[in-house]
Amino acid sequence: MPLMLRIILLLGAVWLLSHVLRSVRRSGMKTTDSFSWIALAVLFVVLAVFPQLLIALAKWIGVDSPANLLFLLVTFLLIIKIFSMDRKIAKLQQQMLEMVQRTAIKECEEGESPRGSAQGE
Repeated sequence: MPLMLRIILLLGAVWLLSHVLRSVRRSGMKTTDSFSWIALAVLFVVLAVFPQLLIALAKWIGVDSPANLLFLLVTFLLIIKIFSMDRKIAKLQQQMLEMVQRTAIKECEEGESPRGSAQGE
């Protein structure tokens, strides 16, 4: 692996790790959500320090260049992260829909007009 790629990988990992830790400290991110990003940063550090691991894995899989394998791994990990986030969003949307429905039913049972409807008609 070229030295410049190793340096970029190491700098990117340090930046990612510091940014995630800063976000956790500011309470902008939950610790459980930050785990995957911390793991990715640690993986980058390991691959930058021990490039022979990536070279051996690239040869074993049959990828021509370790850099191509690195981009493939990062793309794969980001796709997994996006899928995980989509599942969380779908779950939150369902919870929000159920909450809105319960609130509307409760308001109708209490004799109030649901919020957002025209009053006095």
